[in-house]
Amino acid sequence: MLPVKQDNQLTHYQSLLDELWKKPWVVYCEPPLGNARQIVKYLGLYTHWVAISNHRIENIDGSGVSFFYKDYKDNSKKKLTKLSGVEFLRRFCLHILPYRFVKMRYYGLLSSKQKDVLKPLQPKKPETKAGENTQQRIVRLTGFNRFECPFCKAGVMHTVELLPRIRSPDKVLYNKPVRLAI
Repeated sequence: MLPVKQDNQLTHYQSLLDELWKKPWVVYCEPPLGNARQIVKYLGLYTHWVAISNHRIENIDGSGVSFFYKDYKDNSKKKLTKLSGVEFLRRFCLHILPYRFVKMRYYGLLSSKQKDVLKPLQPKKPETKAGENTQQRIVRLTGFNRFECPFCKAGVMHTVELLPRIRSPDKVLYNKPVRLAI
């Protein structure tokens, strides 16, 4: 809630608000450079990550800090750079949020303050009948029986062979090689 509403001072600002609502506001935004997925991916880099992770730091010594970075102008190649300790700390401190600011996790309706409001609106879990297995539940909810023969609609299909996934990791379906200790 806004502090204006908490202190019941809304009446003091009502004339200002009325005056602002009378103006025809026009908001102009530049068109995005990409689609929504690219924009969310770009913003996600800055809203949920730390400034630099430990695995990117290669070496820290008296002459400075060397770390890896991704050069987007050169086909996203990883490159090593070295900065003095003071310059590294200056750049790192640019990522420290000001007092009372927090990292954006959830906001608006998804914020933790709205949990009590959202709880009654959440969909209820479907009730399962006692003794009902997964296949019976699928038939009850969808009306589709995947084991029913699609041609005669009377027979029951049985699994004859399981084919491995095309992109499955190596040796998932086979025995692992035995290493002999010599």
